[in-house]
This record gives sequence, C-alpha cells and structure tokens, in this order.
Amino acid sequence: MNKYFLGLLLLFTSSQTWASTGSGYSFDGNDFTTMSNIDIEINTTTTHSFSFWGKLSAVNQLYCFFGYSNGALYFCWDGNGSLSANTFLLGRNTTANLLSTSTATLFADSWHHFVLVFSAGTFTVYLDGSVVGTVADGFGALGSTNSNLTGGSFEVGRGRNFGAGNVYFTGVMDDFQVYSSALSSGDVSTLYASGSPTEIAADTANLIAYWKMDGTTTTGSASIIDSQTTGNNTGQLGANTSSGSDDPTTNQTGIVSSTDADPVSVSLSATPTTIAEASGSSTITATLDAATFETVTVDLSYTGTATNGSDYATGPTSITITAGQTTGTATLTASQDSNVEGDETIVVAISGVSGGNASENGTQSKTVTITDDETVSVSLSVGSNAIAEAAGSSIITATLDNATFADVTVSLSYSGTATNGTDYSTGPTSITITAGQTTGTATLTASQDSAIEGDETIVVAISGVSGGNASENGTQSKTVTITDDETVSVSLSVTPTTIAEAAGSSIVTATLDNATFADVTVSLSYSGTATNGTDYGTGPTSITITAGQTTGTATLTASQDSAIEGDETIVVAISGVSGGNASENGTQSKTVTITDDETVSVSLSVGSNAIAEAAGSSIITATLDSATFADVTVSLSYSGTATNGTDYSTGPTSITITAGQTTGTATLTATQDTDVEGDETIVVAISGVSGGNASENGTQSKTVTITDDETVSVSLSVTPTTIAEAAGSSIVTATLDNATFADVTVSLSYSGTATNGTDYSTGPTSITITAGQTTGTATLTATQDTDVEGDETIVVAISGVSGGNASENGIQTQTVTITDDETVSVSLSATPTTIAEAAGSSIVTATLDSATFETVTVSLSYSGTAINGTDYGTGPTSITITAGQTTGTATLTASQDSAIEGDETIVVAISGVSGGNASENGTQSKTVTITDDETVSVSLSVGSNAIAEAAGSSIITATLDSATFADVTVSLSYSGTATNGTDYSTGPTSITITAGQTTGTATLTATQDTDVEGDETIVV
Repeated sequence: MNKYFLGLLLLFTSSQTWASTGSGYSFDGNDFTTMSNIDIEINTTTTHSFSFWGKLSAVNQLYCFFGYSNGALYFCWDGNGSLSANTFLLGRNTTANLLSTSTATLFADSWHHFVLVFSAGTFTVYLDGSVVGTVADGFGALGSTNSNLTGGSFEVGRGRNFGAGNVYFTGVMDDFQVYSSALSSGDVSTLYASGSPTEIAADTANLIAYWKMDGTTTTGSASIIDSQTTGNNTGQLGANTSSGSDDPTTNQTGIVSSTDADPVSVSLSATPTTIAEASGSSTITATLDAATFETVTVDLSYTGTATNGSDYATGPTSITITAGQTTGTATLTASQDSNVEGDETIVVAISGVSGGNASENGTQSKTVTITDDETVSVSLSVGSNAIAEAAGSSIITATLDNATFADVTVSLSYSGTATNGTDYSTGPTSITITAGQTTGTATLTASQDSAIEGDETIVVAISGVSGGNASENGTQSKTVTITDDETVSVSLSVTPTTIAEAAGSSIVTATLDNATFADVTVSLSYSGTATNGTDYGTGPTSITITAGQTTGTATLTASQDSAIEGDETIVVAISGVSGGNASENGTQSKTVTITDDETVSVSLSVGSNAIAEAAGSSIITATLDSATFADVTVSLSYSGTATNGTDYSTGPTSITITAGQTTGTATLTATQDTDVEGDETIVVAISGVSGGNASENGTQSKTVTITDDETVSVSLSVTPTTIAEAAGSSIVTATLDNATFADVTVSLSYSGTATNGTDYSTGPTSITITAGQTTGTATLTATQDTDVEGDETIVVAISGVSGGNASENGIQTQTVTITDDETVSVSLSATPTTIAEAAGSSIVTATLDSATFETVTVSLSYSGTAINGTDYGTGPTSITITAGQTTGTATLTASQDSAIEGDETIVVAISGVSGGNASENGTQSKTVTITDDETVSVSLSVGSNAIAEAAGSSIITATLDSATFADVTVSLSYSGTATNGTDYSTGPTSITITAGQTTGTATLTATQDTDVEGDETIVV
C-alpha cells in the first residue's frame, strides 16, 4: 500500500535559514532541508514523480539534489567523474546506479528543469523536458511490497551513504514537487515550457508535496540543517519567516543566466544630457546587444558635482531588462533649490550586472548636466557709522543674499567731506566674497591730524560686481563719519559766591582754554534749593563767547521775600556747548548762596493730660508760629515720677516738623505693668531746636499723668480644714495675688454650725497683710465640750478689704470642720419572743444609751429558719431613732401557711448604724420563734389480707394525709391468733415515713410449720 503523510511545521534544527534570491532558495554546499514526513513505498506496483528547478553554482562537481536520511534513496549529479562524469546517479544505501544513458549538458548558474519519474520499478530522468536516462529495477528485485522508505527523513540539498558519505548541493532550487503518480512526457514538457522557473503543478490531483520556495503557500514541513557555525542568514520557506545566527561560509544567491553559454553586454545612454533645475528629467537607458533568456539587472552608481538626493531625486539603484527584451530605463529628475551653485553634473555609471549572462560593455558612464537658475545680489553695510579720528576703524561688509559657487568681486568707490588718503587711509578698491561664503569685508581707518575741522564723512559705494552670478542690490551706499577730536574746553566761575536776599547779585563767567574760530554758545542750567524766577531773577539761559574771545558773562540777582526758607543755593551748570569745537571742561558747576533773613518759634502741647496705664497714649505736638523752608528738629527731654522706658515706651527723642508744615508730632504710650504704684507723671520738655531758622518759644514743658490700673485681690485658705474638738486649731491665711505698697486689712466674718465663742475661741475679726508682703494669718481654735452634737463647721469669710488697692477675689469663704468626739451605743430587744403563726407579731426596739443630736438609723438584717417575706411579712430594713429620742421600733408579723414545717425562728440583728455619732453596742441579735399550727394523720393498710403459710407475705403501708417537714415514725403492735415470731417472722416494730414523703412500708412473712392449726390472724 502507498502511504503519504505531509506536515505543515517549519522546524529549525540549527538556527540556520535559507537566503531568498527572489525566485528560489540558495544552498551553499553545507546546508540542506528536511522535508518531513514524506512516507513513500518503492516497489513494482507504485508510482512516484519528483519535479524541481535547479541552478548549479558549478557543473564540474558531485552534487546530490535530494535523498532520504537513511540512504534508502538519493538522486545526484556527477559532474567531476566520481562514478561517471556528467551523468545522473540514482542510489540506495551504498549502491549507485547511472541513470543517464549518455552524458548530459548542464550550465553553471543557469536554470534547468529536473524530473525523476518512478513507475513499476523503472526510474526515468528528464532534463529540461527531455529524457536523458532510465534504469529498470534500480534497486534490484524490488518485488511488490519491498522498499518502504519511511525509515528516514526526506532531505532536499543532500544525499547520503553511497560510498562518498554526505554529498551536498550548491546552487538554487525552486518549485520542488512530489507526486504520487508517474508524470507523462507531456506533463514534463508542460512544466518545462511554462518558464524558468515555473509555479504550476501538472497533476494537481496527485500532488502530495509542493514547496514553492518564493514566500507563498507551501505544503509539507522543512528543517534547515547547516554544518557551519558562523555568521547570520535569513530566509523564508512558504509563509514562514525565520532568522538565526548560523550562516554558511559562502551564501550563494541565484543569478539568472542564459539558457546557453553566449554572454551579452550592456551599454548606457542618457536623453537629454542637459536638464533644467526646475524638475527637468533625463531618461537613462540600459541596452543589451542581444536579448537574453532571463531578466538582467543593471546596478547603477552616481558621481559628479550634483548631490544624489539633494540636487536631484535619489537616483534609481538599478535598471531591469526583462527576459527577452534588450532595453530597460530609469529616470533622473532634478530638484529645485535656492542655492547659487552653477551648473552641476550627474555622472551615472554601471556598478554591476547580474542575470542573463550579461556584463558591462567596457566601462559605461553618462553625464547629465543640471542648469542652475539662481542669482545673488550684493548689499553693503558698515560696522560703525562713526569712527574716532585717532585710528578709529569701521568694517565694510559686502553681503550676498545667498552663497554662490564662485568668488564674487565687489568694486568700491569713495566720496564725502573727508579726503581719501589724507583724512583716512586710502580706501580698499574692492571686496572679495569667497565661493560658498555670503560675506566679504574691507576696513576703513581714520588718520589723526591736529586741525580743528569738525566731523567729516566718508561715503563708500559699489562701483561694480563680477563673478558668481552676482549683481548690486539696487544702489548701495554707506556713510561713515570721522569724529574730529580737536576741541577747546569751557570752564565756569561765579563772583561773589554768597549774596544777600535783598537784591544781592553774582557774575557768572564762561572761559575757554583757547580762542576758537567760531562763536561758542554755552547753555546754562539751574538747580539748587533756590527757585529760578522766584528767589532770584530768571537766570540767563546761555553765555556767548565771541569768535576769537575766551570769555563771556551773565548776572544772577536775588529777590526779597517774606518766606522763612533759610539760606538757599543757586547751582549753575553747563547743560551744553555748541560751536567752535568747544566742549565742557569735565563737569562744570558753581554754587551761589542766598542768605535768608526770616525766623520762627516752636511751642509744645499734649493731646491728653492723663492716659491709661494699659497702652494709653498722648500725642505730643510741636507747633511753629509759621511754616519754614526746611525740616525743623525739636529735641525732647523727659522727667517726672514715671520711668522712661519702663512705665512708658521709651519717649521719642525728637519731633520733626517737615519743611512747609507747621506741626510735627510724637506719641507717648504707657506701658502696662503689674506693679501697684499709683498714678505717675511724664514731664516732657524741649531740650533743643535745629533747622528752619526755628527756636524754642520761651521755656516749653508739658505733663502727662499715667493712671495706674493695677489692683490686688485677696484670697482665703485654711490649713487644716478639719480639726479635733479637743483644742484643735486651723490657720486662716489671707493671700494677695501681688505685693502692694501699703498694709492691707482683711476683715473676717464667721458662720456655720459651730457657735463662735462656744464651740471655738472667739474668731479674729481681721488679718493684716503688711506692705510689700503677700500673706497674713489668723488662728481658729476648737473648744472641748461633752455634748453629743456631731461634727460642726466654722465658715470663715471676707467681710471687707481696705488699703493697698486690694479687694476680695470674688467671694472668698473657707470651711473648717470640728470633729465631735462624743458617741452613743445602740441595743436591740424583741417583745414577745414567741409568736403564733396566725398573725402573731413581735415589737423590735432599738435603744440608745443616751439621746443624740440627730436622727440615728439602725439598719437590720434577718436570718433563722423562718423565710423573710414568706414565713413572716418582709422584715423592716431599719429602725429610725429621732434626734433627741432614745428609742425606735419596728414590727415583725408571722404569716399563716398550710405547710407542716414546725416552729421556725426569726433572728434579727444590727447590720449598720448611721447618724448621731451612734454605734452598735457590741453585737446585737434577738430571736423570735413562730409556733407552727399544722398537723398530719397516719393510716395503715395491708397489701394482702390473706397470705399462704408457706412463706407468704403482705406489705404493711403507713400513709400520711399530707407530707410533713420531718421523718415520721409509726410504731407497730401485733395481736391475733397467729403467734409473732412463730407463725410469722417477728413483725417490724415501726415504719418510718421520710420527711417530705407520705408513705412508708414494712413486710409480714408467714412461717411454715407442720401443725394442723387452721387459718390464723395477725392483727397489726
């Protein structure tokens, strides 16, 4: 049976991949592919076909195209005579068979079509559509079921074990197909005629494996095996892409060549050879001298003065000449730019030729010229518009609006008031702007002389431009001024420098250090404290020094007024000099003083004569009798009972009255303190006056009183707060929160339950706290008596405070307790001590041994056999003995019930005593008995009224009509005709009924005898 199995997984067993040639995959002689799992039976009844395109890198080598890894089948080309030169080999294990009956012809690097057909034991080989050999029963005696090839993997690119070991294939394969049928010669011709290489299947119904090797779909799976371990290789089998780090030493790529050995040559041409910069284009044509069987690729390179990708669109890297055609073209397109670069050349050459046995026709090179369409214009500028006469210089710059491809020469001409070669070094005749640059410069340098001639001008202009497609930008002209440095200087003076307010005058003189050729005008400005046109006649605006003279004058005259403004100054200065090359001698300024003849006087006042100690303030005002011209400073001094800096913030040392004002102020602010010191005074006086022609108005002094706001408060305390009746004492302390300047008397009053003068010695009426101290004391002493009156209180309070600004701190009271040391004792009694169950009662009496001052509460507790609240009404919890009485009572009342419980006891005791200094007299306890009035009756019964003599028995039952609280014993006696202890076992003497039960039993048992005595009776 034929068996086929195809996997779809691309396996990489050594990180090796194929390299794609664009049509097929290359093998480098060290690698192969494993196409798993093609399961084929080779016997006399099966048919198979193998079809592929191949391109051998050399034809004089031994190559194996495919085979099984176990050597069960391999198909090879013997190009070096290993067995027989230029023949096909079919082998199994170590036996190889020649398949071609005559030598075949293969061309290196050319596509060939190979088909191996197996049918009924015969193998047939086709080369390029024609049979080149057959072998019948190539493995010998195949039989009908032998030669299963599944023992190994199907490998493409290698055959194994025919005596030469592993034999690899070097070259390119494409469109590898495996069929389960025998292809006919017509099928083979169709496959071959379809092209080089084809991608069509002749018998698709029986196509069991197909590797297109072009990156499209595939069936089958492949592992790529490589014996090398260096480099990197990438490739694709079907739709599966891979990469790895293992690359064969030489990685071949497929090169299409002619089907015969005749080479062709390639030539280049370009049309047109000159193109415009603005998107001009030229067609590059590659021409074969003859058409070839496969596509020819002509690789191009670019040189020349034009830049690839900048001056023209990136040049095509190759031209393709389709198989059967003789020409192919590519287009070069110029790129517009703004560079002035002149005409540029593109030199296109052939850098390589591949495919179709084509090669370059000698050295091919064509030049295309791009004509430049940009121009540039030249402008002038100068670095400095004005230069000093003493070797000052200015850079003349000629600037292009774009760099250009060649040097530009800018010719210069000169005019102006300055003389070329005299007032300045001979001007440069031209400026050169180097190719590729946008600027060039020349320098103008002034020449020093001693003539006073004023500033002079150099006018530089462009007289011509040559080179680099450049021209003048309109009319270019720049002026540089040479500033003359010969001058004369002007100085000022005034006489006199001080003048009276009443029409005094001063002469202002302007003096040159040298006479000059023209009038000099010295402009004047005025400043100072005097007002121009008010304090003096309007000042002259200028002085003129006539040409040839060295001086000129003007007059300043003071004006009388009544303003108190002090001495004032007129500052006259030079604000400008013009004419005769004159200038100010440094900074000239002269001062004339106008002496003032008015004065003013200062008086003091205060806003408040009395201020509060707590940040109270008073405004001190210094007042002029007339406004004055300048600030007046009024210095102040302080005296009085208040301390400066302590009782008030440090007093201002002066008051300033601003010029033009009549008043100035300062503030005195009291400082809060905790001292009780009374009102204090601040005496503020003028200690001096300065400025503004002012003086003190006689003797000025003002007093401000600080009203003291401190008081002290008195608090009371007592120690201890509890004292014994027997001469105990407590100290009463009056405490000030601050010491004060005078004695403080604290008057006391007394209240409370204790009587002043009886329960304690008469209380002191007052406490005195000495000036400067904070405390004073008095003593309270208790008085012993024999009254049982309990603890008593002395409440001491402040009834008044005098002296030292002291007052009571709120309401002050303190309490001292006198602990009473007399006590009374309580005893209990009960009458009667026995009471009937039916509402019987007993009076319980609590008795003091002496009457006391307050109610005494005697708490009671209950015990005994009687239950409180059940056998008697709930017992009172306490007995109250009213103050002044000696007894109190409570009643216990028995409760009737039907329980048979016997007499019960109520034990009443004292559980606590409170009030009136009373306590229990030892341990007090009284018992009251409740007599029970319930009884029960007993009845007898027997279980059997007749019993047999032979050990018969009867139960005697004693029954109460009600259960009782204690065991009941029922004593028995016996009579009748039967003899106790003879006719029956000795009868029990009693029956016990247990407490709480209603029955008890005993047993009578008959005794067997031999007497004939008739029935006998037992009466119990």
